[in-house]
Amino acid sequence: MLILRISGQPAGDFWFTTAIFVGVFFTLAIIANLYSRDVWSCAGLFATSYFFIMTDVWEHHYTLILPLLVLAWIRGRPEDKARWIPLMLVLLLSLPMMPIIEVLSGLGPGVHPSNWSQLLLIIYHSSKVIPVLIFYGWLLITAYRTPREDSFLMSATEAFRNAWNGLITGSSPRIVEGILVRIDSEAG
Repeated sequence: MLILRISGQPAGDFWFTTAIFVGVFFTLAIIANLYSRDVWSCAGLFATSYFFIMTDVWEHHYTLILPLLVLAWIRGRPEDKARWIPLMLVLLLSLPMMPIIEVLSGLGPGVHPSNWSQLLLIIYHSSKVIPVLIFYGWLLITAYRTPREDSFLMSATEAFRNAWNGLITGSSPRIVEGILVRIDSEAG
């Protein structure tokens, strides 16, 4: 985790730091899930949380986010300028940072990252974390564009009511283009 690199703790027991990250990122995802009708963005928030809560995320793990970024770009409407953010993030994530740092630092190829300075390590690790953090924020904004109700309390109440009704009746909610569609019934 980047925060551990910044704090200068390369190894150890990080249960407290991990618990804080789990609390923050999952709480944001849960609140968005209760507030929003956008199923796709809420699922993306939970999937993207993995990159912030796991202590061992290697560079090749970031390929797991590429399908989410491509789907985000495809799902965007042509008139939406924010649609291009996921595409730009794909380009940022695809940069091979290790050779770039080796050339820019003057250390040459083949120098193990454990021999790099603290600044180079932070740049190297943040080259993947920052685009994923931007994507997480983009998903949060996208989720909050389609509220269930006018207030958070009403949205959360509707979310639990829909879940309860689904359990009792066995019916699934109707989803159109990743957005839950409200079906008003006379039974209320």
